[in-house]
Amino acid sequence: MPEKFQYDASLKTTLLVIRDYLLEFVGKWYWYVLVCGVLCVFAYINAKRKPTTYTATVTFMTTSDSPSRFSGFMQLAGQLGINTGSAGSELKSEKIVELLSSKYIIYNTLLKKIDINGKSDLLFNHYIDLFDLSADLERADTTLHNFRFTATDADKFSFKENKVASMLYKDIFETYLSTNTSKNGIMKAECTTKSEQFSKEFTAELVKTLSDYYIKKTVEQEYEAYRLIDKRVDSLYRLLISKENALAEWIDDHRSALRANTLPATVMMQQQRLESEAEVLNVMYAEAAKNREVAKMNLVSGTPIIQIIDYPTYPLPKKKPGALIPCFLMLVISGGLLTVFFTLRKLVRDAFAA
Repeated sequence: MPEKFQYDASLKTTLLVIRDYLLEFVGKWYWYVLVCGVLCVFAYINAKRKPTTYTATVTFMTTSDSPSRFSGFMQLAGQLGINTGSAGSELKSEKIVELLSSKYIIYNTLLKKIDINGKSDLLFNHYIDLFDLSADLERADTTLHNFRFTATDADKFSFKENKVASMLYKDIFETYLSTNTSKNGIMKAECTTKSEQFSKEFTAELVKTLSDYYIKKTVEQEYEAYRLIDKRVDSLYRLLISKENALAEWIDDHRSALRANTLPATVMMQQQRLESEAEVLNVMYAEAAKNREVAKMNLVSGTPIIQIIDYPTYPLPKKKPGALIPCFLMLVISGGLLTVFFTLRKLVRDAFAA
């Protein structure tokens, strides 16, 4: 009986304490209404002030899967600071996606001249105009008043252009651009901004820039081999034509003596030597021409293709910021903080009263 009595007394005390705190909270209802209401209105206004965003999405894949094709591309990735891991036999799609968001590719994309709203300019300058960044740039550095990009090559950027380009790259990379790849090798790039035109044009040009550099670096060795062989073929062709012309001139000069068969043996040796040299050059030229065709076939067959699966088109999907979730979160957070405050306040007050 004593144990049951103590248990009942403890339970009763707990219920009384809970009741006491609930009455405390109910008694402060006007604070909940005032604070939560004001903060919810603030959250609602803040949500409505956020601009509508437009998302441009492009999905693509590459047909290249030969291990020997990636050496040049590996070098490019290494130059861009991308870790390509061990010298594996494949360049996985994750590496291509990582290159897609590299500074090198994004810079060259933003250096493309695009027509937006009837104005043809670099995407760099369109970005500054569409996002009203001129004032922000001037606040960051007064020397950037009315700043515009003029260079069309990232290697020829001035100090100011390098500084602004780095700022814009960080803004795009951290805020607007997202890339990922699926297990089956399908890659996706998304650009979400408040400008429908910029989202669409930037995403489209981004993949084009990647494709150009990917193809160039992947077949770099094959192209160099073809170029050297082609140069050798042209050189042999010129030598062969020169030698055949020399033989023809010799025959023209000695036509009468040849008919009369009165040429000395030493002179006849000149004809035989010219014919022999022309024959050797002809064989060398034929072999070099065959090698050129083989190198050309290797270049063509080794050239990868980036296949665009889905391409961004107008109108882009748009997203209007909702106010329900921000208001609900603000209601929960403000209500929780008020409850904690009133709980601590009552604890301190009861402690002093005791």
